[in-house]
Amino acid sequence: FFLKNGYSFQPNISDFTLEKIANFVYSLLVQLDVHSGPTHTEVILDSNGDVFLVESHCRMAGGGIADLINFVTGIDLYEVWLDYLIDGKCFNDPIIYKRKYSTKIVKKYFSFNPGIIKFIAGINKFKMHKNIISLELNLSVGDAVPLLRSSQDRYGSVTAIGKTIEEAYDTVNNVIGSIIIDVETGISLKI
Repeated sequence: FFLKNGYSFQPNISDFTLEKIANFVYSLLVQLDVHSGPTHTEVILDSNGDVFLVESHCRMAGGGIADLINFVTGIDLYEVWLDYLIDGKCFNDPIIYKRKYSTKIVKKYFSFNPGIIKFIAGINKFKMHKNIISLELNLSVGDAVPLLRSSQDRYGSVTAIGKTIEEAYDTVNNVIGSIIIDVETGISLKI
């Protein structure tokens, strides 16, 4: 199965590739006869740079993506959608994907093997870090960690900003690598 482990905005890919993705998504939405309202479309680029569809929905994206976009660009997708619903006012900037912003943002989800949480340390140390936007862990000592099968099974995430996407990734990976979470595995869990 396929389950993403995080998001980044704006990724380090060329304008040519961004335009290729935008044209792919635009063509898809035209074929699906989607002309207004929120949509959430996910694609994968293969090693040749070819674009493949993962999923497309006529809904707002989940996983806090709208919040990440708002933080980096100042564009509130919920406000844009409500403006359209109330006034019919459209967001008339089809080349938003070409804009370059000075802040990059990365959100990465925690990943553990199934088991029982025995020990957690280091969370509070990073909550006030200057580049950390959010740090959430929805598990406590004694909780059972289920097998990660879907996005509903996620147990928390770290979101960080940086001047470059690499800086944001480094911060997220440093935080995840520095927090101590001891999971006792090998226990038979009913999942």
